[in-house]
Amino acid sequence: MVGISMATQVLPWRSPVALTSVCAILLAAALGSPSLGATSHLSVTKFGDSLTPGLAQATQEQDLERAQQLNQKALKLYQAGRYGEAIPLIEQVLSIREEVLGPEHVDTIASLNDLAWLYNSVSRYAEAAPLWQRVLTFYRQVGDRAGEGTTLNNIGEVYRAQGDYAQALDYYRRALMIHRQVGDRAGESVMLNNIGQVYHNQGDYGQALDYYQQSLEIARQVGDRVGEGITLYNIGLAYHDQGDYAQALDYYQQALMIHRQVGNQAEEGFTLNNIGQVYRARGDYAQALDYYQQALKVHREAGNRVGEGAALWNIGATYTDQKLYDQALPNLQQAFVIFRDISIPATQEAVAKAIHEVLEAIRQQGNPAKYQGQCQATAEATGVAVTQWCEGL
Repeated sequence: MVGISMATQVLPWRSPVALTSVCAILLAAALGSPSLGATSHLSVTKFGDSLTPGLAQATQEQDLERAQQLNQKALKLYQAGRYGEAIPLIEQVLSIREEVLGPEHVDTIASLNDLAWLYNSVSRYAEAAPLWQRVLTFYRQVGDRAGEGTTLNNIGEVYRAQGDYAQALDYYRRALMIHRQVGDRAGESVMLNNIGQVYHNQGDYGQALDYYQQSLEIARQVGDRVGEGITLYNIGLAYHDQGDYAQALDYYQQALMIHRQVGNQAEEGFTLNNIGQVYRARGDYAQALDYYQQALKVHREAGNRVGEGAALWNIGATYTDQKLYDQALPNLQQAFVIFRDISIPATQEAVAKAIHEVLEAIRQQGNPAKYQGQCQATAEATGVAVTQWCEGL
């Protein structure tokens, strides 16, 4: 059974600048939100002539306060990995801010940015791209070069997630040029990492490692410990993907140390996951399960539902490798429910396929009572009719 490695970590920009990761296999999208957590200054502007000025202002203030409340609810959903549920809330926030503040107010632009990231996170790329184009136009109109570079990066991520690497590189290189022009060394490091990630996705590990090393050097020069940790992780993954497990483990362990030092639980969990993958590839299932369990604990503590689902999937896959089907199924069932709940259908389907394979293996063992019992247990655990899991029941 194929498990899941956490993919190369793209460093998307947020406003204010922060770095986070992408799990491309799970989401083909960024795990970071550009500004959901930011506290916006709510400028109240009057609109409409049918209300008295005082009433109009009071109504607008109420609307903006409601928008802020919705924004905070969306943030909590986002942090829990429940992207599909966060989307309608941010859509409401955007609608309110466009109506009250206007389409070019900074808070409206922030909501456009947030909604684009959420669409991107659930693979709704056709909807994310035009929103970021609007954000890009705004930054160019106001002469915000840093914002322009940030948004060029984000648009590049849309293309990268869809496998359009030529377009992704074009946008990333334009962003890199801007960050160099404005002397933003941290931004330069981010873009070098992301360019490396495109080459990595294409299997050009030599080019990828060259860009990662450039990114790493700058991150260390500017004291960007978060970026340093993520880039070390990406270097480890490049070696991992080439089957050089000793080098992969070395870089993963360096990354893990930094993630723990800076309190980056999301990246800590992803790195623990991939260390587990290395041991699993070597056939050391006990070590693999130990690291997966550590990853699961970290993701649960952090409320990272995507990481939790990935760890459960890998635990189930490792038990399946050993033909320990009774231990595999509960973990796969939990993973299925998580990916369904957070609206990642492609991954949900992949886990469903893994469950079908385990149930079929149990059926072939020639114990009808056990097979029927596991089919029923799966139906109860997932809320899916037993006939969808097992034929003839």
